[in-house]
Amino acid sequence: MREKLARFLAGRYGTDDLNKLLSVVALVLLILALIITRVYGNIGSIIWLLGVITLFLCYYRMFSRNIAKRQAENQKFQSLRYGRAVNKQRRKERAEQSKDYKFFKCPKCGVLNRVPKGKGKIQITCPKCGEQFIRKS
Repeated sequence: MREKLARFLAGRYGTDDLNKLLSVVALVLLILALIITRVYGNIGSIIWLLGVITLFLCYYRMFSRNIAKRQAENQKFQSLRYGRAVNKQRRKERAEQSKDYKFFKCPKCGVLNRVPKGKGKIQITCPKCGEQFIRKS
């Protein structure tokens, strides 16, 4: 029996971060469906169906033999997650610096330029495109 299971799982993709997220989402949807079905009725069955579909997708990815495609999906998920983390960190740093600096977007290329506060009207030169514009700091 153990050998049959090992042969079945050989060459399968397995689990990754996207599968972990899908399984948690499926579990939350299924538990939510149990709670909502008692209160609202039919809406709970729709949520239950979404949970089952999410769980099916998780197992489909786990037992898939198309490893390259599953890795590409996980890579895309990881890059989205990383991008969100970087944006969150940038917003946090900008909020910390907002006491001493003002931020202006270049009208030509859209790059964010940081200038010190309290200097009156100043001419800002974009370091990327060289565009000059005047703003009140």
